[in-house]
Amino acid sequence: MHHGFNMMDHMFGYGYLGGNSWWWMLGIGLLKLALAIVAIVLIVKLVKKDRYKTDNYYTSKKAVEVLKERYVLGEISDEEYERKLKVLDS
Repeated sequence: MHHGFNMMDHMFGYGYLGGNSWWWMLGIGLLKLALAIVAIVLIVKLVKKDRYKTDNYYTSKKAVEVLKERYVLGEISDEEYERKLKVLDS
């Protein structure tokens, strides 16, 4: 009886890891899935962060324009204009 390398045992899951290679395949598959999820979450967070900055910039710019318009029309005083402008610029 020969106890060496048997091609049939190797082909049907009794190879290098003694029949437990499916655990390795499952673990590597789950690791790949976890890495993909982490990558997607990071990309989504970066996109939302950039969008918030852009939206915030345009909202702030619009508020300054409205403030200037109210000042020009005489609806607010010099002091109120300066005070509100400082708040918007910060």
